[in-house]
Amino acid sequence: MLKSTQDPQNKEIQDSSKERPKDPKHACVAEIPNTTKTKEKLSLQQKGFGKNQMSESDDKAAQSKANKQRNVANTALRSAKRDYYANKFTNNKQNPKYAWRTINDILGRNRKQTTINEIKLPGKTVTSTDELVDIFNDHFSNIGPKLAESILNDNDVSFRDFITQQKSKTKNSFSFRPVSVSLVYTLLVNLSTTKATGMDKISAKIRQVAAPVIAPSLTEIFNMSIDSDQFPSDWKAARVIPLFKKGQRSMLDNYRPISILPVVSKLMERIMYDQMYEYLNQNNLFSKHQFGFRPYHSTTTTLLDCTNEWYIPTWTVGCIT
Repeated sequence: MLKSTQDPQNKEIQDSSKERPKDPKHACVAEIPNTTKTKEKLSLQQKGFGKNQMSESDDKAAQSKANKQRNVANTALRSAKRDYYANKFTNNKQNPKYAWRTINDILGRNRKQTTINEIKLPGKTVTSTDELVDIFNDHFSNIGPKLAESILNDNDVSFRDFITQQKSKTKNSFSFRPVSVSLVYTLLVNLSTTKATGMDKISAKIRQVAAPVIAPSLTEIFNMSIDSDQFPSDWKAARVIPLFKKGQRSMLDNYRPISILPVVSKLMERIMYDQMYEYLNQNNLFSKHQFGFRPYHSTTTTLLDCTNEWYIPTWTVGCIT
């Protein structure tokens, strides 16, 4: 479901590519710890320049002293900024999102909220908020089917055939297991509080604080869902936001969708994912070419696998290029 982010008096669709609040100019400097040494050097800088500004004579000694004090203060600031950002990257090396946020702060890429005022279609330009919502909704809902149609399947092995072949390799069957209160509580307290809220408008922070109280009730709901093979419809409703990629902002293809599901839906997905992944991994049911979304697998292992495939035939004929 795509909904417009709009004010009752001023309807407009917001482009979330610029949704993060603008950081104050040079915010990084404000966050740098004000050590005593840095303060002293800054104080020296101010005194030196003050003295220099009051004197209109060509006193070279005073000028030289002021320049040295300025250089000392600038060196201290650069060192403090370097240490600050080094700590930022060290703390976020496992989190690319925050690493890139730090890079953008360094480069001064301020993010401003941008309104989507119009979309150009063949033969017309759409500016009405209601029409824009419908257009984006139709466009995003058809991306998947259109992409699937464009993928050529050279072999005649379908995904269902692959699963059937893999199942024949193991005698272990799979079914979802009930979950415990302690597991649900752990998932709640480990929720990321920086994520946007879904259609229910209940943030992860609220659920995190209320974890001791709501964990038993959520556990019962999750287990009822597993026992009945039913996933609540409300948990499937997402707040879809158009994210601008590049090019002209009036072109529909230059936006991609971001679906923000309710937090409770993500918890249920995590429970089901963990159980299913455990089964597939323990029974060696993953394809040997599955590198995405698996521990110890990455683009690096993909390239290594490809180079091995390319080199083996050349070794056979005694020719390596």
